[in-house]
Amino acid sequence: MLDSGATGKGFIDESFAHTNKLTLYELRNRRRLNVVDGRPSSAGDITHVVKLNMDIKGHKEKMLFYVTKLGKYNVILGKPWLTDHNPIVNWSTNVVTFNSDHCRKYCMEKGQYQLPVSELLFVKFCNHDYTATPINPRRVGAAAFHMLTKNRDVDVFSLSLYEIDKGWLNLGSSQKPPPS
Repeated sequence: MLDSGATGKGFIDESFAHTNKLTLYELRNRRRLNVVDGRPSSAGDITHVVKLNMDIKGHKEKMLFYVTKLGKYNVILGKPWLTDHNPIVNWSTNVVTFNSDHCRKYCMEKGQYQLPVSELLFVKFCNHDYTATPINPRRVGAAAFHMLTKNRDVDVFSLSLYEIDKGWLNLGSSQKPPPS
């Protein structure tokens, strides 16, 4: 489901994650989840994330999802995801087009992707790439970062230094970033 009111990039249903035996990573600091009117969610705070390869009919990316109770939805893609990908929705034909600069540069091989809105229900997820390789965040310069994005063996996530400092992920002692 696409939800322009959701302030997180992506959310995944807790029972869906367990049913599909997805690896859950504990957050060092739990995150409060509020509903549309600002009240805390009855699902409680978010304590875990799931790291997945997401494939929407050829539109591919690696993503972190907050784990919570979503009810009838398996996945919700929120406003930050919509802002990054800027999909074009033709409501009269029910077709979603991925053609943003971000999508052409990072998510798609060539061209643009169009799919019926109903096919967003059939998003494929792959967990196997993440279970063997822990994230090892580190600071790099712009040129080195650009080279990293070309390497398929390296996972690049958009985490700010603030998010890392606040314990966005529960990194083991052997995986802590080097001191700056």
